[in-house]
Amino acid sequence: TLLVISPNPSEGKSTVATNLAAAYAQQGRNTLLVDCDLRKPTVHKLYHLDNNKGFSGILMNGLTKQSFLDNSQQIGRNLKILTSGRISDECPDLITDQAPVIVPKFKQIADRVIFDSPPVLFSETFSLAKEVDGVIVIVKPGSTKLKSLKRLLEQMNWIGANVIGILFNQVSEKRHGYYYDHYYSSYNTYYGKKYNNYYTDGKEQTT
Repeated sequence: TLLVISPNPSEGKSTVATNLAAAYAQQGRNTLLVDCDLRKPTVHKLYHLDNNKGFSGILMNGLTKQSFLDNSQQIGRNLKILTSGRISDECPDLITDQAPVIVPKFKQIADRVIFDSPPVLFSETFSLAKEVDGVIVIVKPGSTKLKSLKRLLEQMNWIGANVIGILFNQVSEKRHGYYYDHYYSSYNTYYGKKYNNYYTDGKEQTT
């Protein structure tokens, strides 16, 4: 199980999550993509799917074989998608409450489960991050601030989440090496041996 997160909105996490799910499915693996962003859902738009049913229905009624069949949509041979479904104010709190139970159940349904998360601004993201096998952090060069990334990695480390890497989205080929060096120390501080600072002269940096 993988959770795709980003420090802030509009950094491309949903696009990365859908592409990752499609790649697993093309490899012949039984794959499930779940849109857990019940504040500003996107997956149904990317796949042009009906969003009247989905993850919210499972949160409201419980995850059973029948509720999964009723709320999921099949895309191709190996990919099933749970769009967000109809959202209400209580849905995000339901994720926080049910994550310890529902994530293990999803593991039994598919070989690979990809969760498209809300931005790390919201509490349900942390509940999911603690339960999944790995977390992928999406960074948008030129937009994501190093301070935001630092805060995210600190929080993930504090709750014991397994951040397996940082993915640069919309990277200029010419500046690939610069971005790698720019962010590598940030990741290594919490998930490696090397420690580097995130600031220069006390000023907040952007990519």
